[in-house]
Amino acid sequence: MEDTSLPFVSIITVNFNGIFFLKTLFDSIASLDYPQEKLQVIMVDNGSTDYSVSFVKINYPKVKILEIKKNLGFAGGNNAGLKAAEGDYIAFINNDCAVDKGWLLSLINTLKLKEEENIKIGGAGSKVLFYFEYIPLKISVVRISGENFSSKDNGEYLASIKGLKINTDSYDYLKGELTSEETYRKNLNKFANKSFKYLSGFYDTGRDADKNIIKKIRKDAVVWIPVADMGRDLELEMQVSFFEPGLGIKVSIEEENIFYTETTTDPSSNDKLPGELDFMKLALKIPVVKLKHSRSIINSCGSMINKAFYAREINYECLDEKFDEKPFEVFALPGSSFIINKKLALETGLFDEKFFTYYEDIDLFWRAELKGWRFFAVPGSIVRHFHCGSGEEWSYSFTYHVLRNRLLMIYRCCWFTGFLKNYLRFCASAFINLLYLAAAKARGRDIQRPDIPIRIKIFFEFFILMATHLGKRIKIRAGAKIADTAIKKWQQSF
Repeated sequence: MEDTSLPFVSIITVNFNGIFFLKTLFDSIASLDYPQEKLQVIMVDNGSTDYSVSFVKINYPKVKILEIKKNLGFAGGNNAGLKAAEGDYIAFINNDCAVDKGWLLSLINTLKLKEEENIKIGGAGSKVLFYFEYIPLKISVVRISGENFSSKDNGEYLASIKGLKINTDSYDYLKGELTSEETYRKNLNKFANKSFKYLSGFYDTGRDADKNIIKKIRKDAVVWIPVADMGRDLELEMQVSFFEPGLGIKVSIEEENIFYTETTTDPSSNDKLPGELDFMKLALKIPVVKLKHSRSIINSCGSMINKAFYAREINYECLDEKFDEKPFEVFALPGSSFIINKKLALETGLFDEKFFTYYEDIDLFWRAELKGWRFFAVPGSIVRHFHCGSGEEWSYSFTYHVLRNRLLMIYRCCWFTGFLKNYLRFCASAFINLLYLAAAKARGRDIQRPDIPIRIKIFFEFFILMATHLGKRIKIRAGAKIADTAIKKWQQSF
């Protein structure tokens, strides 16, 4: 018998060359404890060239596919999906996510509960975890003599490491052409190697000729290692260079030593040029029995804003310690997984396609907040997310859209003095950085700051953006139903 108490929901995901993630996503949606006859699943494909569309047509025939011939970005793709959505509630999920079986029901129950409390609830968002579970690795620099470091040494950088990664060569793939399962496992490990969390005791100093990031480390440093396969030993490799003789390195998990090595060379007596480091290669194995210490790490429980209107994810990179599991109100929901009442989209519109990607979600929630809509994070709705699976953090596109879109969001939604203060600060920063770059080049120094020309580009582009979005700003500000003081209460210090 059909459950008439549950509403019909449209689930929208936007895809661009994300075939690696799609099986994980659609398999998890098919396993939801929500009636499948109450679901409409829509994939908006932004002109993929990796056979994503044919893969979904063959393996997931119930998924409605909207084929777009060009890349409309996250904003344009979701807008296209909304036009085809038949549900009274619209759930948005990134293509690089996997949902827990209770994901949707928890969101719907929260919406219905708040509606019964006569709250004008516009949407609810999930607790988003990083896809992998993580094992904590403590890397300690020690004196071979056993002598303790002085208090001064505790704060100093004593060594450098690079090339810390999972040794994927140890995986017993078949020779020749890989099966689909082997290809998936290989790609999963490749993605895991981009997902390390360097939480404390590290400092990036640059890259070597092979593009490996070189990190200085203090006496004690902690890195969380992603576990892609819980059923086998985890083999790691890295290179280390000590800044003085008589040092060694110790690796431990939960205070239990799993590896130790001593310096093999004196860094003051080698053939390296001044300033060059002499690295030695290390290999270590984490036995499968130790993987029981692995934990989940939070990606987002919603978004908060500061006085400069930068957004930050709530509980970002915190261990999933089962914080208060009750739904709680937030300024904005995690863009990777949330659900809205369709009435909200009809009243405020959805995403502005000029944003393309990044900050388009914060812009939406700010506009909706001004209309009196409220939003709640739901810790019981769990999603695992391949963070930046569909984009590269701090790439040119990432940097450009984050810097430009934050400023555009403020221009559209903020009170005038708030916008003016942030706009002048951005202009001053752009030209101070330009002078810094010019001075460095005059001295013959090569400064790796790709954000500086991006800032200058945005400075000139923004004159056009202010003209083209002036009408939207007037409409947003004139249509506000609550005072700006209600927005200011969400601003936090960070």
